[in-house]
Amino acid sequence: MNKQNISILFKPVSFSCNIQCTYCYYHERQDSSIVYTDSKTLKSILESLQSLPSETKINFLWHGGEPLLAGKSFFKELIRLQEEIIPDKKVKYGMQTNALLIDSEWCEIFKKNKMHIGVSLDGTEDIHNNGRISKSGSGTYKEVINKINLLQKYDIPFGILTTITKKSLGQEKIIFNNFIKLEIYKFDFLPCLESTDNSNINTYEWADFTIKMFDLWFNEDNPNIKIRFFEEIIKTILGGKPSLCTLSKGCSSLFTINNNGVLYACDDSENDSDNILGNLLEEDFVTLQKNKNILIQKRFEYEQAMNCNFCEFNYICNSYCPRYYHLGIDLCNALKIIFSHIVSSVES
Repeated sequence: MNKQNISILFKPVSFSCNIQCTYCYYHERQDSSIVYTDSKTLKSILESLQSLPSETKINFLWHGGEPLLAGKSFFKELIRLQEEIIPDKKVKYGMQTNALLIDSEWCEIFKKNKMHIGVSLDGTEDIHNNGRISKSGSGTYKEVINKINLLQKYDIPFGILTTITKKSLGQEKIIFNNFIKLEIYKFDFLPCLESTDNSNINTYEWADFTIKMFDLWFNEDNPNIKIRFFEEIIKTILGGKPSLCTLSKGCSSLFTINNNGVLYACDDSENDSDNILGNLLEEDFVTLQKNKNILIQKRFEYEQAMNCNFCEFNYICNSYCPRYYHLGIDLCNALKIIFSHIVSSVES
């Protein structure tokens, strides 16, 4: 069997979180009490991965909710079991977190295990505190910045994920400059399209924000500043193969495991029962992996419906992520606007 490269989003506390973001579309699914992945379940999940070929590269990204709620003992045990149960796999660890629970001991764990940390920070203090608030309703910006400073002190590699809301529009230069001022050089952006409040932007607003941010980044011409979405698009324009899943054809390498061992086709398919591949407590990973053709078929149906094969930019986006189509969100025209601008900038 051929070696594989796969990414697994693992949610050890499911949707449980220690803050109450106003725009979070997980609100209705967040547990009132934290339900942890117990040791027996964790062991069974790792044993299911034994079915993968030796030397398989596995990128474990701890996700949530807020994964740090699982606690330090849990992650130490996870790493110990991984080394014991699947020593023949090449495992890397990462995490997406709101950062509020990070302390010096966590930083030691991150550093020891060469982890890359993704931190959620919505640009500036005003924008961030408008949406990313504590359970008591107070802003979390200053506390997150303190935690970022701690990551910098320990030289932990990290990047920022910023949600683009209504408050972000027209603030592109301020957001960009604020990150540079904070010595944050790796960041990316996620459009708020499914919020439960009034934070949503429309697809054309996303395109406008993205183009303005691209121009700031492109004209800065600083190789130390990394915005993955832009780098991946340019790489594809120049003939490379994208690694970003939304731009990659086939939806084949990303999976999500929730706290009770259920395997999903990807992180964004958890609301769709059709994308449940099975339970790793009952069958091994490779067996369930074969069920992913459900999502592949959905992507094919999406491509057909959108006439993607006739689009001049399909070589860049490979029809993009089909989940938006199935949610009734049409990103196609916005993506064409973005790609047209970036292609012109690269070719000029």
